[in-house]
Amino acid sequence: MTSWHLCVVVVVLTVQENRGQNWLPVPQVVNVVTEWKEQRISVTWADGLLSPNFTEKLLFDIEILQDEWNHVVHHEKLKSGDHSWSWTSPIPLECTSHSVRVRSRHQQLISQWSIPHTIPGNDISSPKTIQVYPKDRVVHVGSITVFCCIVTEGHERIGGADMNVTRISNRSYEIVKHNLTPSPSAGYNLKCTDTSTASGGTTFWVGYSPNDQELVCETDLVSVECHWSRPRNTELFGRRETQYTLNGRKCKDLNHGKQLCKCSISLDQGEKYRNLTARNPLGSVELMDREDLNRRIRMQAPLNMTISEVHARNVTIQWNWKVEAYKTLPLMCRVQLNHSDHKGPYNNTGLSLLLLTDLQPDRSYRLQVCCGTDQHFWEWGSWSSVKFFQTKVDRPDALDIWIQRTSVHKTLIMWKCLSANDSHGQIRGYNVTLESSMGSKKQWFNVSRDKLSFLLELGDSSEDHVITVTALNSAGSSPPSTIGVPRLPTDNACSEVSGSNGSFDLSWPASANASCGYIVDWRPTHSWHNGTVEWVKVPAGITRSRIVSGNFKAGVRYSLSIYTCSQGAPELMEKKEGYVKEMVPAQSVQKLQINPSGPDVLLHWDRIPLESQQGFVRGYFVYKYDTSSRLISIENITDPDATTHTLRNLPHGSYKFIVKAYTSAGEGLGATASIKLDPESYGLIVVTLIALGSMACLFFFITIICYQKRKWMKEKIYPEIPKPKLPEWSALPVWQTLDLIQCPYDRIIIVESEEGLLEQWGGEGERHYTPDTDSSGPHELRCYDPVMSGGSQRPRTLVWSAPSSQDSSGSLGSRPTEVTYTGVQTPPTPAVSSGLPSPQDALSSEDYRPQISATFPMQPQSAPSNLPLLQVCLEYQPHSQHSLSPETGSLGGSLGNPTYVNSFTFLLNNTASEKSQEEDPSSSSLARFNNRHQQPFYCNPTYHSTHPTDG
Repeated sequence: MTSWHLCVVVVVLTVQENRGQNWLPVPQVVNVVTEWKEQRISVTWADGLLSPNFTEKLLFDIEILQDEWNHVVHHEKLKSGDHSWSWTSPIPLECTSHSVRVRSRHQQLISQWSIPHTIPGNDISSPKTIQVYPKDRVVHVGSITVFCCIVTEGHERIGGADMNVTRISNRSYEIVKHNLTPSPSAGYNLKCTDTSTASGGTTFWVGYSPNDQELVCETDLVSVECHWSRPRNTELFGRRETQYTLNGRKCKDLNHGKQLCKCSISLDQGEKYRNLTARNPLGSVELMDREDLNRRIRMQAPLNMTISEVHARNVTIQWNWKVEAYKTLPLMCRVQLNHSDHKGPYNNTGLSLLLLTDLQPDRSYRLQVCCGTDQHFWEWGSWSSVKFFQTKVDRPDALDIWIQRTSVHKTLIMWKCLSANDSHGQIRGYNVTLESSMGSKKQWFNVSRDKLSFLLELGDSSEDHVITVTALNSAGSSPPSTIGVPRLPTDNACSEVSGSNGSFDLSWPASANASCGYIVDWRPTHSWHNGTVEWVKVPAGITRSRIVSGNFKAGVRYSLSIYTCSQGAPELMEKKEGYVKEMVPAQSVQKLQINPSGPDVLLHWDRIPLESQQGFVRGYFVYKYDTSSRLISIENITDPDATTHTLRNLPHGSYKFIVKAYTSAGEGLGATASIKLDPESYGLIVVTLIALGSMACLFFFITIICYQKRKWMKEKIYPEIPKPKLPEWSALPVWQTLDLIQCPYDRIIIVESEEGLLEQWGGEGERHYTPDTDSSGPHELRCYDPVMSGGSQRPRTLVWSAPSSQDSSGSLGSRPTEVTYTGVQTPPTPAVSSGLPSPQDALSSEDYRPQISATFPMQPQSAPSNLPLLQVCLEYQPHSQHSLSPETGSLGGSLGNPTYVNSFTFLLNNTASEKSQEEDPSSSSLARFNNRHQQPFYCNPTYHSTHPTDG
């Protein structure tokens, strides 16, 4: 039986040995370790049963299977013959089940896979609530993080639009987050829901791992203090923030703002190295400092500091040290006064007492002290507590004075206000002394502390004067400041200067008289008073300066003067005017007026006031517009002193002119004026002037000619009119014109012929005279009797025919001109009625008679057609304006004016009149006619006579 068993074993071994040469054994998985938080799987295995004759090294393949469907998610060929392997899953291991299997490999031979070792996930059974993994995870900024949701089977997961969701098992869904940014202190929340409205979620944080560097440690001989730099914040807070340890001791006094760690370490413990570890959930970093701390001593602050002695310009301070080791160290200290004014360093062993000098009198100070080691100096220690003190009062410094001559007998002395550093106490007042250079007169004046100038009366201007000014405070008076009174300048020439960057850059030629340098003063040109004058003193040898003042304003003209400084009075070298910055004029030109002169227009304006120019006026622009505001032309006047401008040969129409002054900064406001040029206006004026001139000249020449020809013109135009003369009648010596005469008959026709006077009477008491057949035509004038007893009146007509042309002495036709005289006679008395002259006698007379133009009616039928008519009226008739032309045989036209002379009427002299009376027999007939007249009537007789030609 025993031999049988032995034979079976030998056969089996022989078979295995023969097979081992053709196949490999399957590895055996010995152990699988799961790290859930890190999502890591660690596997170890064994080779399996091998023949002792197999001595070669095997290689292995490993695979990771996922979910219930055993999907291969990872396959790896191991290059070495290790029997262990680790793998980090991209998804949390809780999301689904993972299986691991291994096989061996040798040359062309590959063994079978080992039996899978499964790590079950939480999705193998339906959870009561939705599960989200991983929980409370901290991940790196910018990383890709995978989350998963496990839901109840049969319910689908519902995700947001911003989620990339993939199903990895029946109950599990994968969610991927890309490019994560730093999270807030509370982290990010991830929420997952399904179709049953159930929800679940998790919170995660995104940050950086520590990156601290540059560890440096120092000591105050009591403890060690280390600090380092942190280029980047981890963005993690609370229990996830970075934790620091120094040489294994946790840093409790951690200052996050300064990355400072302070630990109590004794130097005699032999710790010569400092090791700092920084750690957070995303990683850790270690820093080391190897320097000797005896060379890195940073001292503590001085204690119990006191101020023992205070003077005007120095003070003594002292303090104590808390660390006894400082008293034996070589130290150096510095003092801080008023925050920025440092004094020192002061060196001494165990230094604890200092004397501070060069302080300002009557000034308050704020004082602090800090110290460091003089040997192997590392860094200044901490500042002490603050102490305050005030120095005592001292005499003021000398005043900076300047002078301005205001007139021949007056001068203004000025000085600058002393600063707190120069006054050395409160100023109580000023003393001003005026004395002549010969010492003949000296005056003292006290000036209150609120004044910075004083006006002095010089008196005798022929003497030189010297002025001295001192300042006073409780400690005494300042050193005297002396200046000579300069003479008034005789040359007021001034040049232009341009400012830049709010200042003036001045330069001037050197002067041999400038023993103590130069003085430059400035003030506003248009207005200045005591407070506006400023000055600066330039040392000798320097001939240029930049003038800067906080009172400079753009657009204000300043006058700058340069003086030489010597032992005597200052002497004026140059005067300049300028602007720190020129601006456009603030006002327009003043009082713009337009004066037209024909087609030319003269513009006149006043200059802009100096305070409104705001720059040097370089000229003027004249804009010309038409009625539609269209710009016609622009004229540039480059003369800055111009106040007039003429625009010539303007066409008629309406114009608007705008005048603008301009500076280097541009043109300012414009003054506007308008005018309308009529086309006839200037022509009418010219024509009127020419006509008036011509008329004046003509009148002048006419006057001269008339004066020279005055006698001839008087004879031709206005001859002398003879005075009226009455004939000497025996019966009635007086013949009056314009009187009413009595006509005793109703109708009288008197016809004068060669045979004599023919009388005819018609009607009651009517007598007819046979007319002359040679008469040129009858003339008839109706007259009316006075009112009869019955109230009626009859017209009387006196017709008188001129003699025939054969009778040269009595015919009317012998002359082409008729003269009509109308006389108004008063009725004669009966005693003299028979003595009236006949009408022919009256007509032959040359005496003046008023003229009347009578209306001549048609001749009566009983009268011949060629009889001349005599005007006969019953009563006085007003003189009328009617005239009859001589061509029709009528009487010449006569006006109502008694002085009117017809153009074809001749005035007869007395001789012709007398001759006419002798030759005309009708006068006797008319007298007989008047004597027979029984009943008086009134008429205006008109006498027609034809005068015989002379000779």
